[in-house]
Amino acid sequence: MGYFTDGPFRMSNNVMRHQKPQPKVPDEDFIHYTQSGYHRILVPLDLSGQIDEVMHRLMREKFRIQLIHPENFPVVQEYTLSDQFRELQQEAEIRAAIADGDDDNEDDPGQGVSGARPLPLKSPSDFPAPSNLDSFVRAIHQCMNDGEEYAMTEPNMIRVFTAKAAVQFAEEVGEDSERMPRAWRMFTHFAKNNGYRQIIEPSDELEARLLKLRFNFPNFERVVDHLINQLRLWPLKHPDERRFRPLMLDGPKGAGKTAFAKELSKTLNTRYAFFNVASASMGGILTGISSKWGNGQAGLIFSEMARSETASPLILLDEIDKAIVGGPFPIEGALLNVLEPQTSREMRDEFGGLEFDASRVIYVATSNDLNMISAPLLSRFDVFAVDYPDPSQREVIIRNMLKKQYLQTILTPVALSILARQDGDLRALQSLLDKVVSQHVQAVLNQMGAKDQVADKGGEGSSEGISGEGSGEGNKAGTKKSNPRASLYGPQVIDELTVRICLAQLGVKTQSHFGFIHV
Repeated sequence: MGYFTDGPFRMSNNVMRHQKPQPKVPDEDFIHYTQSGYHRILVPLDLSGQIDEVMHRLMREKFRIQLIHPENFPVVQEYTLSDQFRELQQEAEIRAAIADGDDDNEDDPGQGVSGARPLPLKSPSDFPAPSNLDSFVRAIHQCMNDGEEYAMTEPNMIRVFTAKAAVQFAEEVGEDSERMPRAWRMFTHFAKNNGYRQIIEPSDELEARLLKLRFNFPNFERVVDHLINQLRLWPLKHPDERRFRPLMLDGPKGAGKTAFAKELSKTLNTRYAFFNVASASMGGILTGISSKWGNGQAGLIFSEMARSETASPLILLDEIDKAIVGGPFPIEGALLNVLEPQTSREMRDEFGGLEFDASRVIYVATSNDLNMISAPLLSRFDVFAVDYPDPSQREVIIRNMLKKQYLQTILTPVALSILARQDGDLRALQSLLDKVVSQHVQAVLNQMGAKDQVADKGGEGSSEGISGEGSGEGNKAGTKKSNPRASLYGPQVIDELTVRICLAQLGVKTQSHFGFIHV
């Protein structure tokens, strides 16, 4: 049965193997046509060039119409943020640079790509908040770049945040829709200037400002001299070692430690942040709390570095001697790390594991009792004892208080000397000065009111011997009276009598505290 079934097929195969292949004859109807365009349309061969050009133009017009259609906006926007679009932009820039190089450097055509300028980096404000990790990473690549062609050549700029660390930060946050908005806000701050920040450089102008600070805070002379000496050593140091050592200002409350630290930041043209160590329950407030926790947030050090224009924001560690000891996240452990330049150079914020250089942050700590501070922590600081200013220093401080808070107001030498001899801290001195000025204002208003009363009762003759507004023809006509407050718009000189009256009034209540001079 198998023989009769398979035989015809074997015979047919043998015949086909021994047949010679016949040459294919072209169809005479199609030899004058060719395929053109994306859809391989059959067109006359002699018109293929013209038809290709027309079809290309039609495709471009169709593509343009599709681009501007509102329904396609999301797709177009996503494509412009893609790596493929960025690569096409770079290729176009390189081709344009090569063409310019060929035109400008005909004698040296080999320069080409080497002369190409890198694409300018964008600002995070140019992008909408990302909705996923891919769009976040694409935005990072267009706002930051670690390549040498993007490095800032200015000697006063250093790299604090890198694109690599930013990408790792975004990947750590991942697709978490709750953490991503906060991570994006952080990125918009630290990405500026491609992660570069200015450094403090020694100069005659800076030293002059520090000398002015020294004059305005006479009880901090040794501290300012110490800062000036450090600056003068910087030209001999390696650039990575040019930083201020942490300062510890130890002294009684009201000696002006906080006011000095704030004024120091202004003198150095840097950002200022206040951190009350006594009220901090965990070190994460400084170094960040992991984004995996419900209360996750960036640390104070990162926040100040990201928002600062310089690499050296000043952070005041207030009442460091009252730091909470113990607990699961002790503040002292975080302080020991951030105050050490070797570890702070590669500091990592716990919110998203973002690494950055915090080695140039300026730390100023205040304390009232050094015995409450551990030896390892105290060894991180240069310690200075700060006491209340003496009478001669208080005179300088009082003049500065008046100049800073009041317009054209001065004390006579005797009045200034009386105020400067009062006991108490600088907060009490400020309060006392405000009361003296208030007493002066009240005296001026009372005096002008008395003049008006005399002028109203006695007319022109009764006002003899009293000068100023409200006397003379104006009151005689009964149409004009003096404005007592007008006497306060001008130079004010507070005399000894005003100070003594104010001290006598206050001495009844707080004589034991201030030790006032009795009238």
